[in-house]
Amino acid sequence: MTSKRCIWLVGILLGMLFSNLWPLLPCQALVWADLQQHWAKTDIEKMAAQGMVAGYPDGNFHPEQAISRAEFAVLISRAMTMTMTGYPVSSNPYRAFTDVKMEDWFCPHIMKPAVAKIIPGGENGMFLPQEPVQRQEAAQMLWSWMQVQGLALDLKDEEVFQFSDNQSIEARAQTAVKRLTRLRVFYGYPDQSFRPTDPMTRAEACLAVNRTLIVIKKQQDFIKTMQPEVPERPLSSSPDGSSGKETWLPSTPPNQPDGPISNYLQFRVRAHK
Repeated sequence: MTSKRCIWLVGILLGMLFSNLWPLLPCQALVWADLQQHWAKTDIEKMAAQGMVAGYPDGNFHPEQAISRAEFAVLISRAMTMTMTGYPVSSNPYRAFTDVKMEDWFCPHIMKPAVAKIIPGGENGMFLPQEPVQRQEAAQMLWSWMQVQGLALDLKDEEVFQFSDNQSIEARAQTAVKRLTRLRVFYGYPDQSFRPTDPMTRAEACLAVNRTLIVIKKQQDFIKTMQPEVPERPLSSSPDGSSGKETWLPSTPPNQPDGPISNYLQFRVRAHK
């Protein structure tokens, strides 16, 4: 037990050491010209204020640009430092993937999610860092993170939203997509599809990670205060997004932990023993 605690402590210290060595993206401004009317503006600015994301030197955030697997893993890693107090660490975590080198800018950051089995690899043990992260892959990573935090969510059949392209979602991602849809971390599109293999955009990534943080913190507070179970909210179809392109956001984005997001977190939560 002592040796395991030592390993966890080393992991925490390494995470703190490397957390600010490499910006996720080049520029650290908090106001971007292309976000003023964007549907994910609040979530992006909240993530930026916490040092998790940044914009580009041209003064834009480029919210509709696809986010790579490396960038998304770094984003999760940074968010994990806000919720995790202990986790296993490998002495050579970069060796978990055959295409990740110690000198890669993202290598120090992916230790925590890689060793905690939050980041799934590709074929032949490859991470494919420069490939865009698919929506179903992002869902897998975020649900794995929630599970590492001890969150479990029981679903009844009538609570599972049936996307028109459910059959296109990989079997290993089905559970994650169902639960994150129930938790309003993910939404579908106006045609009732999920589009699992579509690249996730930077805006979608910020929104999903921000909501995951809120869910985890709500769960932690729930357990700490020993609150009674809250009533469930029936699952409804995907709300229309303000952008008109997809249904990721309700007309009033639930961004604050003590604000409208509470209405989206009426679920049964239990801690793993």
